[in-house]
Amino acid sequence: MIGFDFFLDRFGISLSVLFAFIGFMSFIYSLATIKEKGHRLEYYLMLLLIVGSGIGVVLTYNLLLIFIFWEISTFSIWRAVGYHRKDESLTSANITFLINFGAATLMLIGLVMLYLDNGTFNIFEIKVYNNLASLFILIGILTKSVTIPMHIWLAPAYSAIPSAIGGCLAGIAENIGVILFFRLFTTGYYFSPEFFMTVAWLAIVSSIVAGGIALRS
Repeated sequence: MIGFDFFLDRFGISLSVLFAFIGFMSFIYSLATIKEKGHRLEYYLMLLLIVGSGIGVVLTYNLLLIFIFWEISTFSIWRAVGYHRKDESLTSANITFLINFGAATLMLIGLVMLYLDNGTFNIFEIKVYNNLASLFILIGILTKSVTIPMHIWLAPAYSAIPSAIGGCLAGIAENIGVILFFRLFTTGYYFSPEFFMTVAWLAIVSSIVAGGIALRS
């Protein structure tokens, strides 16, 4: 425990190191691919924010802080997708933002409902879950982690985002939804096997569809 609702455990430390490594490699690659282009300050700021928000999510147990980092990630992805300032990239950026913002709004409603039921944003102290709150939060998680049927924003995003930041999108931003799912739905509360089986099948189908789209592209 390191105060201010942040804590260190093996899971968080391992992912933080991994995210930092992904960010470092993306930075190195960016030095060669971005040096002749404009808006470099914004580019590197968005890269830093994507990495930092991912690390923030894995190191806090406060749901409100997780949501703040979550939205920092969404904002950074939006700006990164629209980096080239072309009509196509701006359209892709707006699609990415609107879908993720809408899902995040539902997730925030779910988090507030959990707070009203439990009187805390501390993940380890939440013992009462209602189905509607869980559904709203799950929609946010599925959207960020690009799980069917909330995956439609990803193809436009990858078509426009700079390739180096695309590595951070795949390696960091898409995984913070999985991390929140692990933290929230496997800590101190029992869900039926059918719930986890449904999520597992969604993940499997999403992987197959994503692979098919990649091969087709």
